This record gives sequence, C-alpha cells and structure tokens, in this order.
Amino acid sequence: IKKLVLYSFGFGAATGLAMSCKVNTALVSVFLPLTWLIVYLKSTPEIKSKLGINALLGVVVGGMAALLAFRVFQPYAFTGPGFFGLSLNQGWLDDLKSLAGQMSGDIDTPPALQWARRGKTFLLENMVIWGLGLPLGLSALAGMVWMGFSQIKGLWKTSLVLWLWTVMYLVWQSSQGNPTMRYALPIYPSMALLAAWMI
Repeated sequence: IKKLVLYSFGFGAATGLAMSCKVNTALVSVFLPLTWLIVYLKSTPEIKSKLGINALLGVVVGGMAALLAFRVFQPYAFTGPGFFGLSLNQGWLDDLKSLAGQMSGDIDTPPALQWARRGKTFLLENMVIWGLGLPLGLSALAGMVWMGFSQIKGLWKTSLVLWLWTVMYLVWQSSQGNPTMRYALPIYPSMALLAAWMI
C-alpha cells in the first residue's frame, strides 16, 4: 500500500510536468482516483479495511505533487511575485482562451481554414493510415473495440484505466475544431498496447 502512495506521488509529479507543457493534459488526473477505486474494489476484505485512508492519502499526495510540479515548471501561469504568489496570471489565461478559440474555429485565422469541413473520424482515419500505419492501426482499433466489450465481462479490473484513457482522449481530440494527428500523441503508446493485447 505504501508503494501505491509513492506511485501516486510519481503520477502526480508527471501530470504536473505534462500540464506545464500542455495544460489540457490535466484530463489524465481523473485516473488517479479511478485507479485507487479499482484497487479498492478488487481487494480482499482485510486489505479494504486498510486501504481507505491510504487511498485518500494517495489522491492528496498525487494532487499536491501535480500542483508543485506545475508551479515550478510553468511559472507564467501565476502572478507571483514569490513562489507562494499563487494567483493565476490573467495574461496567461487570456492566451489559453485565444488558443482555445483558434482550435474550436470560433476565431477565424488563416491556418485554421485547413480544418474546415473535416468529419469527426478525420483524426482516427489519419492515425490508422499514417500515424500508426495500417497493420498497427487496424490492430489497435480492433483491440479497442474488443477490449470495450471485454470490460462488461469483468476485464475492467485490469484494463479499464488503459481503455478509458484511450477512448476518452480519442473522442475528445476528434471533436476539436482542428483534429490534427499530433494532438493524439499521448494515446499512441496505449494504442500500441491495445494492438498487442488483441494480437
């Protein structure tokens, strides 16, 4: 159990580092409490009695590690002046809002014209054909569908986090105004795992 708390710290630190580069990777943070919940549900009754407080501790430690890493490696997000000046920088927030508008198509910019009239499957098609290549791409797609059905049969205890992360991120990025393939890079490793599992 102590190792799980340590892993939570590592997970939180990695999430904070990822957020400092690309803030929308904060989505991955929901998987820390979900993982603890799965560990709790599949544990024996005697372990469950010890797990509750440690699960809470793990989530808190992970959250603190994420905030600390984000504070250190994304100083522009805060007004300062010192380390404990934790008010969010309005200029940084305005930049994020502008970028979100460009991505959604609400702000008309010349580079965004290439994404006009792209279907919801545009990202997936490009990933399968060009990003992963047909053999790996089709295997990953088949693995995603098969593992999805397998969740109902009890596989969720070992694979729900991997499957849900891949599906959630893919659906989210596919619904963006500019579904460019590079934005799906965080799920390429999990797509490869799905393909390997299916094979």
